[in-house]
Amino acid sequence: MNFFKSLSIYTTTAILNSAIPFLLLPILTNYLTVEEYGLLSIIQIFIIFTIPFISINIQSTLQLEYHELDEKQFAVWVSSVLMIPLITIFLV
Repeated sequence: MNFFKSLSIYTTTAILNSAIPFLLLPILTNYLTVEEYGLLSIIQIFIIFTIPFISINIQSTLQLEYHELDEKQFAVWVSSVLMIPLITIFLV
């Protein structure tokens, strides 16, 4: 039953993730001009391409270091993992 619960959660979120932009399309095209909609698309593309550079997949290193570091070192590591993307966001 746990498999089907997980499957339903992932399926529901995938459907919602696809449905929300589709449902917003008539609203956005009604209120935005062609130029504004094009600018919105450019901003979205910029965000999509900069996310990998901001995150640097540094969260996956937490999984590797979890068993190797003691509690104090791990706390420092977690704070660093949280701060690096925030600093990178402000630099971009």
